[in-house]
Amino acid sequence: MIAPSANAWRRIRLKAQNAEVSLREFRSGVWAKDERSFVNVKNVLPDTTLLNITIYEFDESYHLRA
Repeated sequence: MIAPSANAWRRIRLKAQNAEVSLREFRSGVWAKDERSFVNVKNVLPDTTLLNITIYEFDESYHLRA
């Protein structure tokens, strides 16, 4: 995985904060949560380009929907 610069992370975090999204980094990539959706981004390039994105959507009982 190519690690983004500190400035790139700051921009991503600010965007996430403004959108009221939780953002966490793990070995499996960056995870974001917004209401009932979870997004996994495996790679973030220095220019903040996101690669290998998977979106998990859950219903109101938190059963996987898509």
